[in-house]
Amino acid sequence: MRRLPLLALFCILLAAPFAAHAQLGDVLTFGSPVSGTIASDALERRYIFEAAAGDVIIARMNASTTGLDSYLTLLDPNGDVIIIDDDSGGNRNSLLGPIRLPAAGAYVLVASSCCPGSPEPSTGDYSLVIDRATPQPLSMGTTMPFELPAEDSVAVYTLDVQGPALVRFDVSGLQGSGVVILTAYDAQNAQRAYDVRGTDPNSSFYPTPPAYAPESGTFLVSIRRDLITTMDSSGATMPGVTGGSIVAQSIPLTPYTLGSAATGTLDDANPIAAYSFNGDASALLSLVGSATAGSEDFEVYLYAPDGNINYSASTAFSEDDRFNIDPLQLLGAGQYALLVQRTNTTGASVAGTSSGYSFTLAGSSVTSLVPGQAVSGTVDVNAPERTYRLDGVAGQRLRFTITPASETYAPSVYIQGPELPTGEGGANMGVPIFSASMSSATSASFSYEVTLPVNGVYLVRVGNGLFSPEGPTAGDFNLLMESIGG
Repeated sequence: MRRLPLLALFCILLAAPFAAHAQLGDVLTFGSPVSGTIASDALERRYIFEAAAGDVIIARMNASTTGLDSYLTLLDPNGDVIIIDDDSGGNRNSLLGPIRLPAAGAYVLVASSCCPGSPEPSTGDYSLVIDRATPQPLSMGTTMPFELPAEDSVAVYTLDVQGPALVRFDVSGLQGSGVVILTAYDAQNAQRAYDVRGTDPNSSFYPTPPAYAPESGTFLVSIRRDLITTMDSSGATMPGVTGGSIVAQSIPLTPYTLGSAATGTLDDANPIAAYSFNGDASALLSLVGSATAGSEDFEVYLYAPDGNINYSASTAFSEDDRFNIDPLQLLGAGQYALLVQRTNTTGASVAGTSSGYSFTLAGSSVTSLVPGQAVSGTVDVNAPERTYRLDGVAGQRLRFTITPASETYAPSVYIQGPELPTGEGGANMGVPIFSASMSSATSASFSYEVTLPVNGVYLVRVGNGLFSPEGPTAGDFNLLMESIGG
């Protein structure tokens, strides 16, 4: 048998993974542009590239012929979608990233046209390139200048965050003419901040809430020019943003005790107040707040332990400068953060204003449903929904019977449950929470049966199935819950 030289054998083994990848798509190399065609009989093209854990990549797909609306999808080594992009590159071109890759392996970049599944997808030629970015370290509280010399330039940073923490990113001192977009991803690749800033004094931008990091980790932060917004308020073309500065500020968290009243004043010197508390999964609470007479409005954001915003409320949307959320159901157990800031409903500057605030986060006062005991209620314009608590048991089968108590009511009910159990690998079985609903447009009794999948707190929300052009219709109802097995 003929033996291969050792060096030749080594080269074959080294190339074997790429040969396997080539069967799934073309091999893509960092910094080397490729070209291709989206045609009616070939609506996508796949490219394989090898990456190391922590690599930060940016991919651009630009149309070479008029009419192609490019569309990029990034798949991880398991074939799951990480991120997609349609028009971030301007002129209907795709600019995907910067995004940090979570693990080493072979990733797939799918080039196609917007939007997948469209009956008349766009076609045409394109160029595609993927680059590996080198982030600069950003320190908390340190202002760092940036430059965007070309329209497709991107400034990329990493920021070490000691959690739990709320972090605000501020962009200022923009030079030139144009708009920039800031994005921040946490250590789990979840987007936590998306902010837009511009140089046009006639434009206003509403600041997004700070990012919440429940645990310590490294954020990936990027700043790039908004290539979709290329005209100023007068209709003139903006030549572009050449530079500016960015700073990340950590917002102190004050321990909060459920049931206590928190008060304070927000102004230019103290624009933000933040609190933290430990919450139980599926706990039902009420959030009541009011603005001091004569002061401006304020808003509250409640962050869950996974970093997402659980609820928000503002005094700006009520005539008496108050808000009342009851029930407010916590999502998961762990440390929650609560942010208070001045409300700016128009996007204009709030400089020079002050907001006196007071809020209390306490136990919910909603009525609990008991099998065999009927309850009565009314829905109207001010209260279009009535909510009840149900302490459910897995396997319990219940029958809900709603009887109209007035001719202007038709049964409508929505049942929302706790998080469902996860399957192998931690993936939720179907949807993350249980839900069931029914609605009728007829003023007649209606029965609905359901089997509860898990133990926990369920919310039974009763509304009116009758609608009018003027808004919610007032009506009266009786609700009876019966246990029929389980």
